[in-house]
Amino acid sequence: MAATELIIYLPVYNAEATIASLLDRLCTTAKLIGKKPLNMALKAVILVNDGSCDNTLTILKGISREKTPWLHVLDKKQNKGAVDAVLDGMRKSLEMAAGNDKYIIVRMDSDLEHQPEDLLKLLQPIKDHKTDLVVGYIPFDRRNGFFASLFNRYIGLAESREFLGLDIPQFCPGFYATRTSVLIRTFPEAEKMAILFKKTYNKEMIAIDFVSIVLAKRLGNRISTVLLSPIENKWIKKMPLKRLFSYLYSHKEIISFIREQ
Repeated sequence: MAATELIIYLPVYNAEATIASLLDRLCTTAKLIGKKPLNMALKAVILVNDGSCDNTLTILKGISREKTPWLHVLDKKQNKGAVDAVLDGMRKSLEMAAGNDKYIIVRMDSDLEHQPEDLLKLLQPIKDHKTDLVVGYIPFDRRNGFFASLFNRYIGLAESREFLGLDIPQFCPGFYATRTSVLIRTFPEAEKMAILFKKTYNKEMIAIDFVSIVLAKRLGNRISTVLLSPIENKWIKKMPLKRLFSYLYSHKEIISFIREQ
Protein backbone atom coordinates (compact mmCIF):
# COMPACT_ATOMS: atom_id res chain seq x y z
CA MET A 1 0.00 0.00 0.00
CA ALA A 2 1.34 3.44 -0.92
CA ALA A 3 2.51 5.63 1.94
CA THR A 4 0.03 8.27 3.10
CA GLU A 5 0.88 11.80 2.00
CA LEU A 6 -0.38 15.18 3.09
CA ILE A 7 -1.68 18.15 1.08
CA ILE A 8 -2.51 21.39 2.91
CA TYR A 9 -4.29 24.38 1.39
CA LEU A 10 -4.56 27.82 2.97
CA PRO A 11 -6.25 31.02 1.80
CA VAL A 12 -3.86 33.93 2.38
CA TYR A 13 -4.67 37.63 2.51
CA ASN A 14 -2.35 40.31 3.93
CA ALA A 15 -0.50 37.78 6.07
CA GLU A 16 2.90 39.48 6.20
CA ALA A 17 2.95 39.24 10.02
CA THR A 18 2.47 35.47 10.13
CA ILE A 19 3.44 33.82 6.85
CA ALA A 20 7.20 33.39 7.47
CA SER A 21 6.62 31.97 10.94
CA LEU A 22 3.87 29.70 9.64
CA LEU A 23 6.11 28.18 6.97
CA ASP A 24 9.00 27.80 9.40
CA ARG A 25 6.76 25.92 11.83
CA LEU A 26 5.38 23.80 9.00
CA CYS A 27 8.95 22.78 8.15
CA THR A 28 9.46 21.57 11.71
CA THR A 29 6.05 19.89 11.87
CA ALA A 30 6.67 18.09 8.55
CA LYS A 31 9.66 16.33 10.14
CA LEU A 32 7.50 15.19 13.08
CA ILE A 33 4.74 13.98 10.75
CA GLY A 34 7.32 11.92 8.89
CA LYS A 35 8.10 9.93 12.05
CA LYS A 36 6.08 7.28 13.87
CA PRO A 37 3.22 6.90 14.52
CA LEU A 38 2.07 8.93 11.49
CA ASN A 39 4.87 8.15 9.01
CA MET A 40 3.42 10.64 6.54
CA ALA A 41 5.14 12.74 3.89
CA LEU A 42 4.23 16.37 3.22
CA LYS A 43 3.37 16.45 -0.48
CA ALA A 44 2.26 20.08 -0.86
CA VAL A 45 1.37 23.27 0.97
CA ILE A 46 -0.84 25.36 -1.33
CA LEU A 47 -1.01 29.03 -0.44
CA VAL A 48 -3.80 30.83 -2.27
CA ASN A 49 -2.64 34.46 -2.19
CA ASP A 50 -5.93 36.31 -2.55
CA GLY A 51 -4.64 39.60 -3.97
CA SER A 52 -2.70 40.62 -0.85
CA CYS A 53 -1.78 44.31 -0.87
CA ASP A 54 0.92 44.14 1.82
CA ASN A 55 4.32 42.37 1.66
CA THR A 56 2.92 38.82 1.72
CA LEU A 57 3.88 37.99 -1.88
CA THR A 58 7.35 39.54 -1.49
CA ILE A 59 7.97 37.38 1.58
CA LEU A 60 6.76 34.28 -0.25
CA LYS A 61 9.06 34.96 -3.19
CA GLY A 62 11.98 35.15 -0.76
CA ILE A 63 11.28 31.77 0.87
CA SER A 64 13.95 29.17 0.16
CA ARG A 65 12.56 26.48 -2.15
CA GLU A 66 15.34 24.17 -0.97
CA LYS A 67 13.91 24.38 2.53
CA THR A 68 10.28 24.23 1.35
CA PRO A 69 10.15 22.04 -1.79
CA TRP A 70 6.49 21.37 -1.04
CA LEU A 71 5.45 25.03 -1.28
CA HIS A 72 3.06 26.05 -4.07
CA VAL A 73 1.76 29.62 -4.40
CA LEU A 74 -1.39 30.42 -6.34
CA ASP A 75 -1.16 34.17 -6.83
CA LYS A 76 -4.46 35.91 -7.55
CA LYS A 77 -3.92 39.46 -8.74
CA GLN A 78 -7.23 40.68 -7.35
CA ASN A 79 -8.88 39.99 -4.03
CA LYS A 80 -11.88 37.75 -4.69
CA GLY A 81 -12.70 36.90 -1.08
CA ALA A 82 -12.13 33.99 1.27
CA VAL A 83 -14.80 31.75 -0.27
CA ASP A 84 -13.21 31.82 -3.72
CA ALA A 85 -9.78 31.28 -2.17
CA VAL A 86 -10.99 28.22 -0.26
CA LEU A 87 -12.59 26.76 -3.38
CA ASP A 88 -9.39 27.42 -5.36
CA GLY A 89 -7.44 25.59 -2.67
CA MET A 90 -9.80 22.63 -2.80
CA ARG A 91 -9.59 22.50 -6.59
CA LYS A 92 -5.79 22.61 -6.65
CA SER A 93 -5.54 19.98 -3.91
CA LEU A 94 -7.74 17.59 -5.88
CA GLU A 95 -5.71 18.27 -9.01
CA MET A 96 -2.52 17.30 -7.15
CA ALA A 97 -4.11 14.25 -5.55
CA ALA A 98 -5.35 13.04 -8.96
CA GLY A 99 -8.01 10.84 -7.39
CA ASN A 100 -5.53 8.91 -5.23
CA ASP A 101 -6.89 8.17 -1.76
CA LYS A 102 -3.43 7.84 -0.27
CA TYR A 103 -3.61 11.62 0.24
CA ILE A 104 -5.07 13.33 3.28
CA ILE A 105 -6.10 16.90 2.46
CA VAL A 106 -6.12 19.59 5.15
CA ARG A 107 -7.76 23.00 5.17
CA MET A 108 -6.29 25.56 7.57
CA ASP A 109 -5.82 29.32 7.95
CA SER A 110 -2.65 31.36 7.59
CA ASP A 111 -3.01 33.73 10.57
CA LEU A 112 -1.62 31.20 13.12
CA GLU A 113 -4.89 30.84 14.98
CA HIS A 114 -4.44 27.33 13.58
CA GLN A 115 -1.11 26.07 14.82
CA PRO A 116 0.90 23.72 12.58
CA GLU A 117 1.83 21.50 15.52
CA ASP A 118 -1.84 20.54 15.91
CA LEU A 119 -1.65 18.73 12.57
CA LEU A 120 -0.36 15.68 14.43
CA LYS A 121 -3.54 15.24 16.48
CA LEU A 122 -5.75 16.19 13.52
CA LEU A 123 -4.27 13.55 11.22
CA GLN A 124 -3.99 10.54 13.52
CA PRO A 125 -7.70 9.48 13.56
CA ILE A 126 -7.82 9.42 9.74
CA LYS A 127 -4.51 7.61 9.46
CA ASP A 128 -5.88 5.00 11.87
CA HIS A 129 -9.05 4.65 9.71
CA LYS A 130 -11.23 5.61 12.68
CA THR A 131 -12.98 8.41 10.80
CA ASP A 132 -13.32 10.00 7.37
CA LEU A 133 -13.10 13.68 8.32
CA VAL A 134 -11.64 15.32 11.42
CA VAL A 135 -12.67 18.81 12.52
CA GLY A 136 -10.34 20.76 14.79
CA TYR A 137 -11.93 23.43 16.96
CA ILE A 138 -10.31 26.28 18.85
CA PRO A 139 -11.00 26.72 22.60
CA PHE A 140 -12.03 30.38 22.46
CA ASP A 141 -11.84 32.23 25.77
CA ARG A 142 -12.21 35.77 27.10
CA ARG A 143 -8.92 36.81 25.54
CA ASN A 144 -10.88 36.88 22.26
CA GLY A 145 -13.48 39.13 23.88
CA PHE A 146 -16.42 38.06 26.05
CA PHE A 147 -19.03 38.26 23.30
CA ALA A 148 -16.81 36.56 20.71
CA SER A 149 -16.30 33.65 23.10
CA LEU A 150 -20.06 33.34 23.75
CA PHE A 151 -20.86 33.68 20.06
CA ASN A 152 -18.49 30.91 19.01
CA ARG A 153 -19.60 28.58 21.78
CA TYR A 154 -23.38 28.84 21.50
CA ILE A 155 -23.75 29.42 17.78
CA GLY A 156 -21.18 26.72 17.06
CA LEU A 157 -22.91 24.23 19.33
CA ALA A 158 -26.34 24.96 17.86
CA GLU A 159 -25.31 24.49 14.24
CA SER A 160 -23.07 21.47 14.80
CA ARG A 161 -25.67 19.64 16.88
CA GLU A 162 -28.36 20.20 14.26
CA PHE A 163 -26.38 19.29 11.15
CA LEU A 164 -23.57 17.02 12.38
CA GLY A 165 -24.86 15.46 15.59
CA LEU A 166 -21.67 16.71 17.28
CA ASP A 167 -20.76 19.34 19.85
CA ILE A 168 -18.39 21.82 18.21
CA PRO A 169 -18.21 25.06 20.24
CA GLN A 170 -16.89 27.15 17.36
CA PHE A 171 -18.66 29.02 14.58
CA CYS A 172 -17.62 27.71 11.16
CA PRO A 173 -14.40 25.85 12.09
CA GLY A 174 -11.84 26.07 9.28
CA PHE A 175 -9.19 23.52 10.30
CA TYR A 176 -10.13 20.05 9.15
CA ALA A 177 -8.66 17.00 7.44
CA THR A 178 -10.18 14.48 5.07
CA ARG A 179 -9.20 11.89 2.50
CA THR A 180 -9.23 12.64 -1.23
CA SER A 181 -12.27 10.43 -1.83
CA VAL A 182 -14.39 12.56 0.52
CA LEU A 183 -13.34 15.87 -1.02
CA ILE A 184 -13.93 14.55 -4.54
CA ARG A 185 -17.61 14.16 -3.69
CA THR A 186 -18.12 17.25 -1.53
CA PHE A 187 -16.22 19.84 -3.59
CA PRO A 188 -18.63 20.04 -6.59
CA GLU A 189 -21.62 20.36 -4.26
CA ALA A 190 -19.91 22.99 -2.10
CA GLU A 191 -19.06 25.00 -5.21
CA LYS A 192 -22.66 24.81 -6.44
CA MET A 193 -24.01 25.89 -3.05
CA ALA A 194 -21.58 28.83 -2.87
CA ILE A 195 -22.77 30.05 -6.28
CA LEU A 196 -26.44 29.57 -5.41
CA PHE A 197 -26.07 31.32 -2.05
CA LYS A 198 -24.45 34.33 -3.70
CA LYS A 199 -27.26 34.53 -6.26
CA THR A 200 -29.89 34.22 -3.53
CA TYR A 201 -28.46 36.62 -0.94
CA ASN A 202 -26.06 38.73 -3.02
CA LYS A 203 -23.20 37.97 -0.63
CA GLU A 204 -20.49 35.37 -0.08
CA MET A 205 -21.30 32.19 1.83
CA ILE A 206 -18.80 32.79 4.62
CA ALA A 207 -19.55 29.38 6.15
CA ILE A 208 -18.15 27.49 3.14
CA ASP A 209 -16.08 25.28 5.47
CA PHE A 210 -19.03 24.31 7.65
CA VAL A 211 -21.15 23.65 4.58
CA SER A 212 -18.43 21.36 3.20
CA ILE A 213 -18.38 19.40 6.46
CA VAL A 214 -22.19 19.14 6.45
CA LEU A 215 -22.05 17.82 2.88
CA ALA A 216 -19.54 15.17 3.93
CA LYS A 217 -21.89 14.11 6.73
CA ARG A 218 -24.88 13.94 4.38
CA LEU A 219 -22.90 11.68 2.08
CA GLY A 220 -22.52 9.19 4.91
CA ASN A 221 -18.98 9.95 6.03
CA ARG A 222 -17.85 9.57 9.63
CA ILE A 223 -17.06 12.93 11.27
CA SER A 224 -15.00 13.33 14.43
CA THR A 225 -13.49 16.23 16.33
CA VAL A 226 -10.27 17.18 18.12
CA LEU A 227 -9.63 20.06 20.50
CA LEU A 228 -6.93 22.39 19.19
CA SER A 229 -4.38 24.33 21.20
CA PRO A 230 -5.45 27.74 22.56
CA ILE A 231 -4.47 30.65 20.31
CA GLU A 232 -1.10 32.09 21.26
CA ASN A 233 -1.42 35.50 22.94
CA LYS A 234 0.38 37.40 20.19
CA TRP A 235 -2.09 36.15 17.56
CA ILE A 236 -5.27 36.91 19.51
CA LYS A 237 -7.73 39.07 17.58
CA LYS A 238 -10.66 40.74 19.31
CA MET A 239 -13.59 40.88 16.95
CA PRO A 240 -15.59 44.14 16.91
CA LEU A 241 -19.23 43.83 17.98
CA LYS A 242 -20.33 45.16 14.60
CA ARG A 243 -18.67 42.23 12.85
CA LEU A 244 -20.12 39.75 15.35
CA PHE A 245 -23.62 41.03 14.63
CA SER A 246 -22.88 40.78 10.91
CA TYR A 247 -21.80 37.16 11.39
CA LEU A 248 -24.91 36.45 13.46
CA TYR A 249 -27.16 37.77 10.70
CA SER A 250 -25.25 35.80 8.06
CA HIS A 251 -25.48 32.72 10.27
CA LYS A 252 -29.28 32.87 10.19
CA GLU A 253 -29.26 33.09 6.40
CA ILE A 254 -26.78 30.23 6.06
CA ILE A 255 -28.72 27.94 8.42
CA SER A 256 -31.93 28.62 6.52
CA PHE A 257 -30.13 28.00 3.24
CA ILE A 258 -28.62 24.66 4.38
CA ARG A 259 -32.00 23.44 5.61
CA GLU A 260 -33.52 24.08 2.20
CA GLN A 261 -30.86 22.17 0.26
